[in-house]
Amino acid sequence: KLTSLVHLNINECSMLTSLPNESKNLESLTHLSMKMCSSLTLLPKELENILS
Repeated sequence: KLTSLVHLNINECSMLTSLPNESKNLESLTHLSMKMCSSLTLLPKELENILS
């Protein structure tokens, strides 16, 4: 598990369509950066708070 992960950068992943549901276990995540992920259409609800 990545429960201690604080920063996550996902860049230039044009084939990525969603993040796994296990990403809700990223309890310490405070920074999420996604750039050039044009096919991404779904985020787990738990990650929406980080983006807002």
